[in-house]
Amino acid sequence: MSVFTDNLRDNINQRSHMAKTILIVDDEPEFCKMLESRLSKEGYEIILAGDGESALRKVKLFKPDLIILDVSMPKMDGGEVYQKLQENVKTQKIPVIFLTALKAKEDDFSLGYDVGLFTVFAKPFDPKELLGTIREMLGKAPL
Repeated sequence: MSVFTDNLRDNINQRSHMAKTILIVDDEPEFCKMLESRLSKEGYEIILAGDGESALRKVKLFKPDLIILDVSMPKMDGGEVYQKLQENVKTQKIPVIFLTALKAKEDDFSLGYDVGLFTVFAKPFDPKELLGTIREMLGKAPL
């Protein structure tokens, strides 16, 4: 292993005793930065990914406590990412907040909704409501 990989693993292990980590997955960089700024101020550690493939790599590497996932993205959409997360025992219990600009109802996202593994927010959304949902979902999240 390289020194870089060893240091990265050490940082990840140290992080486990710190703030909760949220992975934000969206193909709009300005939106990601805005959300990162708001959530960082609340004490969360933020990781960004611009597409579904990158998100899956970062989930494996950083093991986030919660994922905020855009539905419509290039390469792999949010539904496909969620499906891949559900196929893996190590990732299937990570809570997910779907963000969508589409007119969607929670009924359209039946997989996992009934057991509280995810919720859906339509863009634009109320930041206070999103923060409340994040706090609630992280309270349910496994340590």
